[in-house]
This record gives sequence, structure tokens and C-alpha cells, in this order.
Amino acid sequence: QLFGADKTNEKVVAGLIDSASLAAVAIGYLILHVLVSSPIQAYKNYKKLGFWDGNTFHYYDEVLVYTGVIHPKGQNLVNITFPRECKNALVSTKTTINGAHERVKAGFTIMQQKEGVWLIPMQNGISSTSIRLSKREQVLVTESVSGTIPTRVKVLLESWEL
Repeated sequence: QLFGADKTNEKVVAGLIDSASLAAVAIGYLILHVLVSSPIQAYKNYKKLGFWDGNTFHYYDEVLVYTGVIHPKGQNLVNITFPRECKNALVSTKTTINGAHERVKAGFTIMQQKEGVWLIPMQNGISSTSIRLSKREQVLVTESVSGTIPTRVKVLLESWEL
């Protein structure tokens, strides 16, 4: 019986060593994945979208952030949500209007000069703006002269800076 007990203890100890080895390998894999593999994969994904120039990330193709229709009812405010990497960043956007751009304007609320008056510099239906986001959201103001046909507006993200 003594010899049988020793063999049982050896099997238990061997099983514990195997379990500890498996746990160590699993933890090592997780650390390797989180600290090495994930950042490399994120870098590769960003490299497909654009390139870094110092602290600024420029997209190869602009990213559509918002598209909507401006109806002829004066001023309207629309909440726009930017991608999560833009939180607390300086973003460069391009706002485009297709259609009756002489009678329609769109710009961000930070361009407000005084109550109800917006400085929206648009040329031929295009406006480029750089704004600092405190959150991921910004408010777009659209303005249309009455009698104008509904017009489509797009907000495109060109770059963001840390």
C-alpha cells in the first residue's frame, strides 16, 4: 500500500505541474497578444487607412461622418458623432452640399458669431473646417432659404491631430 500511495501522489503532483505549466503558457500568450500583437495589428489597420505626419493622422480617402438632407425650414441643428479616435482631437473636416448651394449652408455650431448668426464660409457648396473636439460629438447647423428644394449634405473627416 505504501508503494501505491506514492504513485498516486506522483500523479497528483505531475497533474499540478501540468496545470501550472498550462496556466503559465496561457498567461504568456495573453501578455504577448496584448502587449505586442494587438498594437502591431492596430498599426497595420491604421496604415491601410492613412498615414501619420508627426501628431496628425491623414486619411488616404476621406471618411464619411455624416450624410443627411437639408429641408427648406430655416436653421436646423444636427448632432454628429465622430469616430472614437477623434475624442479630444483637432479634426479637419470637409462639408459638401450637392444641389442648390447658393441657397443652403452647413457648418459647425462653434462658428456662431452671435445668437442665431453663423459664420459659415462655403464656396461652391464646400467648406473646410478644423475644430477641437472635447467629446466625440459636434453639432452641425444647416441653414436653408425657404422655397429651396431638399439638398443633401455630407461631412467628411480628412485628418485628426492628437
